[in-house]
Amino acid sequence: MTSKKRKNLFTVMIIPHSERPTLTFNISLFLVQTLGFLVVVSIVLMMVFSYSYQHMRVELAEYSMKAEEYKLLREQVDFFAKETEMLQEKMKALEKLDTDIRVLMKNDPAIEKLNDSTQVKIAQAVLESNSPYASRGGGFQITRNPTTIREQMNADLEMIKNEMDAREDSLTQLRSAVQERHDRLAATPSIWPVRNARITSPFGYRRSPLSFRREFHSGIDLATNYGAPVYAASDGVVTFSGWRSGYGWTVIISNDYGFTTLYAHNSQLLVKRGTKVSKGDIIAKVGSSGRSTGPHVHYEVWVNGSLVNPKEYLH
Repeated sequence: MTSKKRKNLFTVMIIPHSERPTLTFNISLFLVQTLGFLVVVSIVLMMVFSYSYQHMRVELAEYSMKAEEYKLLREQVDFFAKETEMLQEKMKALEKLDTDIRVLMKNDPAIEKLNDSTQVKIAQAVLESNSPYASRGGGFQITRNPTTIREQMNADLEMIKNEMDAREDSLTQLRSAVQERHDRLAATPSIWPVRNARITSPFGYRRSPLSFRREFHSGIDLATNYGAPVYAASDGVVTFSGWRSGYGWTVIISNDYGFTTLYAHNSQLLVKRGTKVSKGDIIAKVGSSGRSTGPHVHYEVWVNGSLVNPKEYLH
């Protein structure tokens, strides 16, 4: 073996403690260098793999957290979508209440005389005075924490629902009050039973046109053309429709508010007993039946069983 080749070799001797022969073998420098290179490369690869593994674990953990946050946000979106739908239904109910009240107020003669701005001020005052949250200010305060967001949104939604419930109760009470007023006005005999008529005999004591003696007149006589329409002065139910001694063809209407109206001396009756009528409905035609000196309507008003002057209620 040449000296150059010997310089490129390493001799490894293994000497056992027993009497077995010594093992001797040669390793080339190239092999040692190759093994060293492989060891270094292996260490570098292990370090790269370890770093990549740790990085992947961090990314996986972050992904899991984001997936959990997304799931939570998705649940929140679904929850608030349902809450929003419920609030929309509540708003529709409030809008219907508002429409009902406006219709009732529009049909109220006392309110019709007010201008639009005054009506708006009245409505606003009623709503604000009945709302426990009328003075509440501010709005949603959002933070970055999804759990905190949901808690705050839940609190605000609950407050809004409570306010809407309070407004609904307020509007319901207002509608009931306006409806009661509307029904009472409709039941009050406030319109003239005949158009373009003149009072030929007032309520109270008078000289009878037939006997010429002083007597009490229980209503007012309204003279007009024969066959002219006779109108119901109030809402109610026809409790009598037929011939009555002295009164001729007569209609009597009563309602739950204690008002009873009588229309006598008609030529024709257009309603029957038990018929529900509204203020302004045509119920008969003017005539001169019974004890009468000419075409007219004898009109009486009773309140809770007591006779009153009809003019006290006529506009």
